[in-house]
Amino acid sequence: MQKKIVNSLSVFGFFSLTATMVWTVYEYPTFALAKLNLLFYVIIGGFFWFLPVALVSAEMASIKGFEKGGIFSWIYNTLGPKYGLAAICFEWFQAMIAFITMCYFIIGVISEVLKIPSLENNPNFKFMLLCIIFLSITVLQFRGLKNTVILAKIGMIFGIIVPTLVFGILSVIYILQSYPLQISVNFGEIIPNFHKLSTLVVAASFVLAFGGIEASATEINMLNKPKKNYPLVILLLTFVTILIDAIGGLSIALVVPSKELSLNTGIVQALKYLVNTLYGSNYSVFVDILIIGMIIGVLAQISSWVMGPTETLLYTAKKKLLPKWCKQVNKYNIPTHLLVLQSGIVITFAAFLTYSSKSANVSFLSAVSLTSVIYLCVYILLFIAYFKLVIKMKNKQRSYEFTTKNWLKLSIASIGLIISIMTFFIAFIRPSSLSENEGLEYQMTLMIGFIILFLIPFIVYRIMKKSNKCV
Repeated sequence: MQKKIVNSLSVFGFFSLTATMVWTVYEYPTFALAKLNLLFYVIIGGFFWFLPVALVSAEMASIKGFEKGGIFSWIYNTLGPKYGLAAICFEWFQAMIAFITMCYFIIGVISEVLKIPSLENNPNFKFMLLCIIFLSITVLQFRGLKNTVILAKIGMIFGIIVPTLVFGILSVIYILQSYPLQISVNFGEIIPNFHKLSTLVVAASFVLAFGGIEASATEINMLNKPKKNYPLVILLLTFVTILIDAIGGLSIALVVPSKELSLNTGIVQALKYLVNTLYGSNYSVFVDILIIGMIIGVLAQISSWVMGPTETLLYTAKKKLLPKWCKQVNKYNIPTHLLVLQSGIVITFAAFLTYSSKSANVSFLSAVSLTSVIYLCVYILLFIAYFKLVIKMKNKQRSYEFTTKNWLKLSIASIGLIISIMTFFIAFIRPSSLSENEGLEYQMTLMIGFIILFLIPFIVYRIMKKSNKCV
């Protein structure tokens, strides 16, 4: 979420701001599907995708005239209004689909803890509970962002950092006491089998492990000594993110067999197994406390991101690329009409994803992959815009450059673009963890969802242009 900051940001302040946008906990079970391959994915994703995105975003955000509007402004001022609108819409759509995966996680965890499987397996109950969770969080946003900021800080600590550290410690104790492992700890298995494409599909989910860095890049002008401190923050965040995701994913993969793994509740499955095996069922209260912390963490992430894209959409509406009613705000300067529209789209897609498959795993994996491919469209546009900036707009005044050598800029951006395009196409391959019928459901759901979301911004642009409201 993009926050307005009055004073200069310290290194720690900027790190905290960025971490809340990047770190997730609900994707650990998906990472676990990759087994030891996840180490390869997080390292490649961190150094060869995350760093290019971060460095490119920081330079784009620091250019005079590009400061407001986030990624919309960067694309708008380089590739034009049509692609600027597409970029912010894609970012908005991925956030909305991500809300659904987060709600799926919360529902799955509640179902597991309360031992009410119908909440997870009955699509009617699941959809109803999802609507209640998301609409309740949305209504809270109408009174401003103060409570959201507090919740985000609490959620990051108790919902992500603490559970992940506990996972890591319990897993080390489990291994040291020679309990049976569900995966072979052979370092030769870190590299994926590139001849079997179905095993590579999970790579798309790792985009979400690092996605979101472009949102904090808009605050680089508030960072103390950005030339020196921004690379420091990003390198530190890269290492910590790789460590956290590796610990979370491997802790689940070590103790939960792939065939029994629930993508919604796998983190609870692993936690219960580790605690019960090591210390017995008497420590179930400890497990419940950690689970509550994780739920609060995911609620905090939903709360933080509910407002993020809508703020940029408000800026987009002021550029006459959206209807006038999108500019409506209340006394707290909250874009109420956009929040209502967002709620409607989230509920519509939640119904589509929930009822399109009988399998909770297929619904969850489809939602994660749909989020990934839509988000990748944003990054593909970002890198293309950066190429134009470097080649044709090199004289633009900017306060930050990670290097003055154009060949190095283009090389780094090219690596990020290539990985983005490869990951995009890989996401549509049937995952090896799904049966043939489930795989077909997954592919159809993903393809239909993507086509609909991809076409919407271009249709809106055409309508606005015909009505003479588009610049």
